Amino acid sequence: MNKLIAFISALLIASPVLSQDFPDYGVIPAQEIQMKECPFDKEADAVVLAHEATADHDEAYKLITHHRVRLKILREKGMEYADIRIRFYSKDNFESIDLVRGKIYNDNGSGGIQFEELQNKSVYKKNINKYYSEVVFTFPSVKVGSIIEYTYRSTMENYGGLDDWLFQQNIPVLRSKYSVVIIPNYEFTYKVQKRDDYELKITPEKGTGRISFEMKNIPGLRDEPYMDARKDCLQRVIFQLSAYKGTFSKKFTNTWPDMIRELDQHSNFGNQIGKNLSGSESFITPLKTEVSQTSILHKVFDYVRTNIAWNGFTGIYSSDGIKSAWSKKTGHSGEINLILVTLLKEAGIEAYPMLVSERDHGKVNRDYPFLEQFNTVYTFAVADGKKFYLNAVDKATPAHMIPLDILNTTALVVNKKSGGLIEINDEKLEYRDYINITGIITPDGMIKGDVFLSSMDYSRIERLDAYKNRNSRYLKSFTGSAGTIIIDSFKTLNEDVDTLPLQHKFKFNCGLNATGNYTMIPTSFFSELKENPFLSNVRFSNINFGYRQSINLNYHLTLPEGTNVDNLPKSVKLVNADRSIMFSRTIIYDEKNRSLISRITVTLNKSQYDADEYPALQEFYKKMFDYLEEQIVIKKS
Repeated sequence: MNKLIAFISALLIASPVLSQDFPDYGVIPAQEIQMKECPFDKEADAVVLAHEATADHDEAYKLITHHRVRLKILREKGMEYADIRIRFYSKDNFESIDLVRGKIYNDNGSGGIQFEELQNKSVYKKNINKYYSEVVFTFPSVKVGSIIEYTYRSTMENYGGLDDWLFQQNIPVLRSKYSVVIIPNYEFTYKVQKRDDYELKITPEKGTGRISFEMKNIPGLRDEPYMDARKDCLQRVIFQLSAYKGTFSKKFTNTWPDMIRELDQHSNFGNQIGKNLSGSESFITPLKTEVSQTSILHKVFDYVRTNIAWNGFTGIYSSDGIKSAWSKKTGHSGEINLILVTLLKEAGIEAYPMLVSERDHGKVNRDYPFLEQFNTVYTFAVADGKKFYLNAVDKATPAHMIPLDILNTTALVVNKKSGGLIEINDEKLEYRDYINITGIITPDGMIKGDVFLSSMDYSRIERLDAYKNRNSRYLKSFTGSAGTIIIDSFKTLNEDVDTLPLQHKFKFNCGLNATGNYTMIPTSFFSELKENPFLSNVRFSNINFGYRQSINLNYHLTLPEGTNVDNLPKSVKLVNADRSIMFSRTIIYDEKNRSLISRITVTLNKSQYDADEYPALQEFYKKMFDYLEEQIVIKKS
């Protein structure tokens, strides 16, 4: 992002604690009651009036944070924000939430305010999984115009839980402030991620170890088409432990080579690789007679992802050891890929663990060697001189393709000699669809025909995953949500051969829109080109398609006797300024054979665009979809 994110970093050093009064609770200014919309984000359904938190420690150096949140409901849709869920890390009782209290304020209709207290019986704890729980409560008497306010305390066992502070949310925030005191003998590095046109106030207090961060008037960050992780764009401050200055002083990871060395020697990471996995020799030994390293790699990869089940969690360290995951035939994502690395090495393949930040987790900043930037482990391997990026949890992606979740990301190969940061992208393979339709228009205004769809590379992966796991919903992508298209004789070819295109063949029929003697024929049947994704005039995030794209849609239709073409959309070619996107359409009517022939091609030669390029991209898509919405009109003679 060109102007979107600026980084500021500094060091926090602890010293004696200074107490700070918690912000006033229960005082509602008149302007908050009178507010009808957010002045800087007028489409918002609700607005956070204030989110303030103060973090400190007790004598046992537990991290104790007091929160106060106040927000207002602006529209009917915003009432969902009165349902509060406070998520926390509950494994081994690391964090607890208590001292919850709240009020809801409403206009009493006479210019005054009436309030209602949150009842203790409305607050309860809910387990999410073995790692996380949440405290849940709902405010009564919520309506448009309500202001809700609540406070709570978070207690963590240590400062290892010091997490990012998010100034920005999916609804606008008028004021966000975070204040923290660092424990004695520890140093924390922090960095601030923000747009350079947003003001940030940082207030260190000399001699106290306290520092405060404050931002105001932050628009909401809503989900945007083809955006990466939300936190890549969120205005936030990020903390990481950097040093301990006690009896045994220690500097924590300061460089990427430091991180690689520490990970390589870690008992729950690097030292796990090469462990003897009982019974693996019966599978590995016969493979060593294979001539091709690539063949060995494929077989080991398929063996692991077929025989070791993913438990649904992502992780980096194997706390119970990969022997346990191997024995149980189940583990988290990191454990399964550490098993894959071990077996590949045993089979004679060069392989290393690779820390990744999947696209929905966030981008890696090369300037900051923070382990928290990564969320799991994949496998990096070299066979017959070719590099492979493998995820043994992914059942859909073949070994010769890069998994979608790490396309256009930065990864860290953990190897002391040849490891380091690498950029992962794919300039060879792309999303490729070829659609061919042959049919007839019947005298009663129906279209009947045959469809052949061939999906290659990343299109094959996405379509096959949807076809296997969401079959009924997948068919609706062809029939339409209303079922207006009827499909018959649906066949799938090459489902189990990942080197060949996934192909669908089927027959279809549907009614066409008609007015009097005129019948309208769409020009973009059965393609992914259904809706323009870029309608909003505001864009925070970069656009990341993930891969390049090539879509070809061809059809040949025969018109019934007694009809003529009344309107034939013109042939067009549309190219953007840097020629990275091209759209072309050719429509021909063969009057002698009463045949309509249409060819539509869309090509994206670039997979990423900066937020600054959004206006031009939006304009191109508007023109393209205007053309796609044009219809052929035929008229009865």
